[in-house]
Amino acid sequence: MAVILNIDPVFDTIPEEFLRSTAETTMKIMSLEDNEVSLLITTNEKIRELNREYLKHDNPTDVIAFLMNEPNPESGGYYLGDVVISAEMAQEQSDDLGHSFKKEMAVLIIHGILHLAGFEDNEKTKKKEMIAMQHKILEKVFNGK
Repeated sequence: MAVILNIDPVFDTIPEEFLRSTAETTMKIMSLEDNEVSLLITTNEKIRELNREYLKHDNPTDVIAFLMNEPNPESGGYYLGDVVISAEMAQEQSDDLGHSFKKEMAVLIIHGILHLAGFEDNEKTKKKEMIAMQHKILEKVFNGK
């Protein structure tokens, strides 16, 4: 299992090991251990550019998942894709929701990887399933249960 981590230098105080272990825990629970993902932690402006270019939405967002699902002959698994997270948006949301920045980053990593794993949140029933799985993984990340 590989997690490729790219953090914008502006956010160099974000604990890399926590980000990596959150992604790895998510991948393990989803039985994606033979695969790899890329995490990009960036600014509102950068995620806005990506959102505008690829999804045709001219605004920043918290997380975008780009599914690749390309075979990796070296590992025998797949390069699942990229999860792009705005650390600025994560901070705003953690303040609004009254929980830690660390928890919000975990939520966004989990959410992005779940999208790469095929979960969708565009319908009420599907969103409910996705949120339930997100909570299950979040519990494991923070409590090891």
